[in-house]
This record gives sequence, C-alpha cells and structure tokens, in this order.
Amino acid sequence: MIEFYLRRILDDNDMKQVELARQTMIRPATVNKYYHNKPKVVSLKHIDRFCGALECEIGDLMTYTKV
Repeated sequence: MIEFYLRRILDDNDMKQVELARQTMIRPATVNKYYHNKPKVVSLKHIDRFCGALECEIGDLMTYTKV
C-alpha cells in the first residue's frame, strides 16, 4: 500500500492546500485527494511538482508498506 504524507508536510511547513495548488498549478481537488491519502491515480507530474514546491524528496512525500 502506498501512503502519502502530504498532510504532515503541509502542516510542518504551515502551508494550506490551496497555496500548494497555486504553486504547483494542480487543481485544489486533486491536491485534496493526495492530502487525504485517497488519490485514485498517481501522476509522476504531480509528484514532481509537489517535491519541487515543498523542497522534499519522493521518500518524504510517500512510502510503500506491504499489506
């Protein structure tokens, strides 16, 4: 299972979802799906933009755990 840590990262950076959406040019509804760990499709473009805007590595943003 892939788990996203977008909520934790945004909280740590005192950033709102709407601000991340604005910086990355990703729809707020899409950011919200990652924030709540419920994206139906994961886009490499989104991951790249998140990492760029949040100055983090992929491993900081998400993790894989065996179910």
